[in-house]
Amino acid sequence: MTARRIDEVRRTALMLMGMLAIAGVAGAQSSVGAGPLTSTLADTEPTVGVLSVGPMKLAPGLVIREIGWDSNVFDETEAEGPKDDFVVATMPDVVMFSRLRFFRLSAYAGSELNYYRQYQSEQSIGHAVRGRVDVLLSRVRPFVGAGHTRTRTRPNGEITVRANRTEQELSGGVAFELGPRSSVYGTTIRTKSTFKDAFEENLDLG
Repeated sequence: MTARRIDEVRRTALMLMGMLAIAGVAGAQSSVGAGPLTSTLADTEPTVGVLSVGPMKLAPGLVIREIGWDSNVFDETEAEGPKDDFVVATMPDVVMFSRLRFFRLSAYAGSELNYYRQYQSEQSIGHAVRGRVDVLLSRVRPFVGAGHTRTRTRPNGEITVRANRTEQELSGGVAFELGPRSSVYGTTIRTKSTFKDAFEENLDLG
């Protein structure tokens, strides 16, 4: 068994043992037991710019994350001679929400678009999809969620290269409502983060 596999098994075991808790936030029942990707899903029906398709509510949007001149495209020092370029970074997306008698669905889909006029090697198209279904059986509420994100960005301040990274989540569990403000739940969450063709100072980030 490889070190990576051992680490994944250890994280899963810790999640199984440690993710039993009491949620005490009113109105946040749909996010009980959510994982790192599905925790960003809407827990209430969107109200602005909504399109109705049968029982499904759709809220499309567009985020302009960056537009203008990047004075240091490759995060270089003054001695290395920083390169500059015009950049546009946008993210069109759509939020989906539906509540039926016994089911509640919350989902999200978006695409990350990065454009560089001169350094075309830095251009990229990423995506993010995630969703969750809650089964509404009186006070007992089983749930399942999943997410997949692919980006080409700097993961943190220590990594200067725009790395191809994929994040995945698969989660599920059951919640029991003790009252209007609290629930007891058990959940298991499996996450995976991988790098592909990404090198930092000749070190393979994978």
